[in-house]
Amino acid sequence: MDANRPEQEGNPRSLGDQIRELVEGGIRRREPVRDMPTSKYQHIRVIINPASGQDRPILQIMNQTFHAADITWEVAVTNKGGDAYRFAVEAARSTEIDVVGIYGGDGTVREVASGLVGSKKPLLILPGGTANALALSLGIPLNLEDAASLVNSPHSHLQAIDMGRVGDYYFAAAVGIGIPGTLAGTVNREEKDRLGVLAYAFRSIQAMRDTPTAHYHIVIDDHPPIEADGVACVIANSGNLGLLNLPLASSISMTDGLLDVLLIGKADADAILSLATSMVRRDESGAPFQHWQGREITISTTPPQAAQIDGETIDMETWHASVVPAAIRVILPGSGASERT
Repeated sequence: MDANRPEQEGNPRSLGDQIRELVEGGIRRREPVRDMPTSKYQHIRVIINPASGQDRPILQIMNQTFHAADITWEVAVTNKGGDAYRFAVEAARSTEIDVVGIYGGDGTVREVASGLVGSKKPLLILPGGTANALALSLGIPLNLEDAASLVNSPHSHLQAIDMGRVGDYYFAAAVGIGIPGTLAGTVNREEKDRLGVLAYAFRSIQAMRDTPTAHYHIVIDDHPPIEADGVACVIANSGNLGLLNLPLASSISMTDGLLDVLLIGKADADAILSLATSMVRRDESGAPFQHWQGREITISTTPPQAAQIDGETIDMETWHASVVPAAIRVILPGSGASERT
């Protein structure tokens, strides 16, 4: 099933019910739960993937938070793959929309971010998925009210971040080949709702068993080709995989104008323990992977391997990836540094 297609749950507190409640009530202005400064932004479009995450009264929270800051807002709800991208492109071109918000998982965030590449329109990420890897990498609160409040917080800032591009697709977090690709197609909606991020941990064990060792041919920039065997390879723009908020490698940055390539040779018990230890300690010295950096990456495998891009399966035999420096602007917590231009 397409990750952007809403599932029909018959829940009495469905997104449709929430929208009707707000419309019938005239999208009432509620008293703020705390004093908030007036925002410099006037109008927000929030793109919502109703198939993401757990059921919760998201519209009430957004309505209260945005109206407390005298911000008008509108909702665009996805129904199929490509909707989020289209809504984002429309918002990027609009002279009336100041900020584009996205409530959804990593796949939907990728779509929206792709539609904003090259524009100056700020992105407000409202984590609504299972892993929320990008939000974790950027330090965005997982609590919806806290994340929404960033739009008018005196302690938030705009940060330009890189994205990667592979073929016709942009990615914010990573392209995963081998085990990550096998894993992407195995976790279903029921498992995500019931187990949350642990669903990925449990399915990872199966993916490790089902993914054979492959031979990787890797070319980074103009360096000589790398030939090596492995069970997984990641082209990373972000180091966080969304698993217990642990970075795969702490040196990976979304603002350095580089992509990171990590090749994991084995998935046996010793390698898994070493990987977990390096992630917890944030120390790559004993990690069971090889690590390179570059701006242009080309990878092919023998035999062909499954792959995913920000959690969405992708069908390719050769991956040509490049970094897009300072591709989008994101509203983040903290005072931050000056934006790159």
